[in-house]
Amino acid sequence: MSNSPKRQKIEEQENEFFSNPIFKKGAVLKCKFENMKGWDGSLKYSDVLQIDRFKWKLCVRRMKQRFDEPSKGSVFLEFRLKFVQSQKTPKAWLCKIDGNYRILRKDAEDFVMKFSPKTCFNHYYKENFTNLLGDWTDFEKLGFLKDDCLEIEAHFDVFYYDFNRKISNFTNISISDASDVSEDVAIFHFNREILCNNSKFIQKFLSEQKTEPPSVRLKGCEDYKLAHFLATMCSIPLEVREENYEFLLKLAGKFDVPALRYKCEQFSMNRGNGGEKFENATISVKQLSPPQSIPKSITPFKPNPIVKKGNILRWQVDNINEWDGKIRYSDKLYTDDVVWKIGSSLTDCFLSVELLVESVSKNINGNQWLIKVDGRIRMLNHKNPSNDYVVKLVPRNNLHSGMLKFGCGKFKMTEHLAENRYVKENSIIFEIDIDYTFYDFSTKLCDTSNITLNVKDCVFHFNKDILCTHSQFFYDKLYKNSEKSEDQKILVENTEPHHFLQFLATMCPVPIAVSEANFVQLATLANRFLVSSLQSNCESFLIECCGIPISKKICYAESFEFEELMKNCLDCFKTTIELKEFVSSEHFPKLKDPTKIRVLLCFMRFP
Repeated sequence: MSNSPKRQKIEEQENEFFSNPIFKKGAVLKCKFENMKGWDGSLKYSDVLQIDRFKWKLCVRRMKQRFDEPSKGSVFLEFRLKFVQSQKTPKAWLCKIDGNYRILRKDAEDFVMKFSPKTCFNHYYKENFTNLLGDWTDFEKLGFLKDDCLEIEAHFDVFYYDFNRKISNFTNISISDASDVSEDVAIFHFNREILCNNSKFIQKFLSEQKTEPPSVRLKGCEDYKLAHFLATMCSIPLEVREENYEFLLKLAGKFDVPALRYKCEQFSMNRGNGGEKFENATISVKQLSPPQSIPKSITPFKPNPIVKKGNILRWQVDNINEWDGKIRYSDKLYTDDVVWKIGSSLTDCFLSVELLVESVSKNINGNQWLIKVDGRIRMLNHKNPSNDYVVKLVPRNNLHSGMLKFGCGKFKMTEHLAENRYVKENSIIFEIDIDYTFYDFSTKLCDTSNITLNVKDCVFHFNKDILCTHSQFFYDKLYKNSEKSEDQKILVENTEPHHFLQFLATMCPVPIAVSEANFVQLATLANRFLVSSLQSNCESFLIECCGIPISKKICYAESFEFEELMKNCLDCFKTTIELKEFVSSEHFPKLKDPTKIRVLLCFMRFP
């Protein structure tokens, strides 16, 4: 079945979408200037130009032959392009040349390029191509000028973002910036899950809709800014640079994109600028007619985790006087699934779960689950049924003042409790409405779970492009490997399955939160696999967490290389007494010398 033409076509479509941006090598650019001394540094469409795509990283062949160091012959091409097409729907591309990005739109202007070398050719020539209005003696020496005519032949790589293509099954949402649907505007086609995985605001907005809208309109977001914004979510993400920093930072705050906000903050720190205030986002939905929506026969990219509401959990305790506050697998427990976050009008409590499954339901295929209950994460493995199914009740507040407290210990049958309809003949029955968040990476989803990760004896199925969008480590490992297969397999060593499970869950549309119980493991994996967004989340958690002493925070800041956390901790020392206490503590000798010096320098702040 996997070799059928239909299946092959779907694979080609998937590869087409997830190769966005497109990166190609080996194209050739040839251009000729008849009157070099009168040239203003621009190359127009009417010039002699042979090219098969839109943008380039140039390396002039004859220069490389001329010099011993090839890097001295490297030049880069910066260009602007207004592309003319006859279609009614405007086209829009975003291109990258030497770190400069241009939005390409339907217009009648010429195709204009400008040269700008990244490094000087050699010590004889130090001009910039965009200012070539002077002497051309050095070009004559290099052999490029013949009879006042300049000829250049260059190899270049094509690297561009194209959001015009609507690819069945993968581009399942359309985005525009129109304030009026009748306007002639660019429409960007993108993947809903990748969009929601990056933007918490858009994810929340779409999850509140009764039906999945096939198109959304982001008000107040110009088309070229929107193209930049989407390009930051691609497998090869667009970098934050001077020309896009300001509006990308605003969009990161406007649509709550932690990964992009972190990149903007890092760029701002490097250039020494302060932060920006975020604007409130405005979003609206454009409902398309049924024929234009995605066909039901096509399976969409399924979001993971699964969030369900309105389920009911019931259990009965036969002897309330001897009950220790725990509910075991042998107790009468009724529910349609295995994990919950509980909020009940009856008991107003949360259910904290420690669970090892003794058997697997028929509707569950696989070995590993991750469950989140009241902020706690547990690993479920049905292969190890040695322990009982144990549940502990933890009340948010007392039901009645001092009447009943869930926990270990004996319970006294009070008159009020005995009058309750839930207590009969010294037994108690609980009934609670529950919502649960269920992470399942054991099921291989058709067409989307295209990578397998083996961690010890556990197998996790995930989407390669979402993984590579977050992790630079996995991007380098997977995309630099020329071998192509239907299902790539990776062996992940030196980590525990339940830690890696939480790591994958941070990349889901409904990601797990960083907490005191998991931040060490998540920060360790974020540093190991180069996940900047998770590193930022872990650092932000430590900065805001009040339950961790400053001394431990400094150790974490050094271990995980959290510079903002380190600065925050050092600023917390307000007196020399506090500093002396830390220096004499057991944590200080364990620090590295550079960190010790930074701590000791804090004494200079005080008279």
